[in-house]
Amino acid sequence: MYRYEPRDEKSSLEQMMSKFISATETRFQNQDASIKGLENQIGERLLLQLDQLEEFRNLAYDLALSYKEKTKKAHDKRIIEREFKEGENVLLYNSRLGLFPGKLKSRWSSPFVISKVYPSGAVELQDGKDETFTVNAQRLKHYMSGTIEPQLGITRFQDYPN
Repeated sequence: MYRYEPRDEKSSLEQMMSKFISATETRFQNQDASIKGLENQIGERLLLQLDQLEEFRNLAYDLALSYKEKTKKAHDKRIIEREFKEGENVLLYNSRLGLFPGKLKSRWSSPFVISKVYPSGAVELQDGKDETFTVNAQRLKHYMSGTIEPQLGITRFQDYPN
């Protein structure tokens, strides 16, 4: 009744192996394609983030530069241009008294005479003992000697009739 026909085992094994290999290859090819697609997406995202980071750095640099320009302009506005000539009397600012000020102590030292003015902004001073020393001109201010005579002015008020 039933007749057993032997199959060619070698060919069926080869067929099974080839089917398995082809299925595995297609699976790996699909995974490889999806991995390449993810790599492209990640690469594009990283490039976008790098561009955004560079834009942020440029913006921060521009804002810092504008802040520096504004503060320099405000600082330069407060600087008083002073020109000193030889033979003038000047007062010297004592910066050490700025740290520990006395209540009524003046921070300006007694008048000195200018003996030489350098183009770099340095000034050579001479004190009463004929000793000379060099200081920055920004620490000096002109000394106005002499007495100030008060001017008396009489103001008269008139009564206006109501």
